[in-house]
Amino acid sequence: MKKLIVILLIFTFLFGLNYVSAESEDALEPKSQLEVNLNELIYQANEELKLLINLYNNSQEKIQLNFSSAQIYEIVVKDWQNEVIYRWSEDKVFAQVLKEISLAPEEKKTYEDNIDLSQFKVGVYFLEVEIKSLDKEFKPVEKIFFITPDL
Repeated sequence: MKKLIVILLIFTFLFGLNYVSAESEDALEPKSQLEVNLNELIYQANEELKLLINLYNNSQEKIQLNFSSAQIYEIVVKDWQNEVIYRWSEDKVFAQVLKEISLAPEEKKTYEDNIDLSQFKVGVYFLEVEIKSLDKEFKPVEKIFFITPDL
């Protein structure tokens, strides 16, 4: 078990993919920002991954984000070969209506979600979060996490 944890920590260091945030690409001064936080880095196969998705308005002006459906974000999990093995929206139905989110100056909106890890094998995974806004582009945020055998 100790060897597995050491290997996982080495992967964390080598990949360095635990990005904290991504800013919108519409200006040199970022007005909006995406941040993704996981509750852990290493999980057991029977646990649940909890994540927080934060959207920030770093400006002194109101920001409008427009969406083509009720879906605000997409969560994808990839294996170490970069193959998509989980897509959060796959088993969901979203209203096909135009949706608008307003962020007041210095406001933060937080979205929480959980992923049941019992569907994954022991290994290294990459979680990617993308904001589905029509008018503001955010770089997807990628996080690495590990699943170890149940103790």
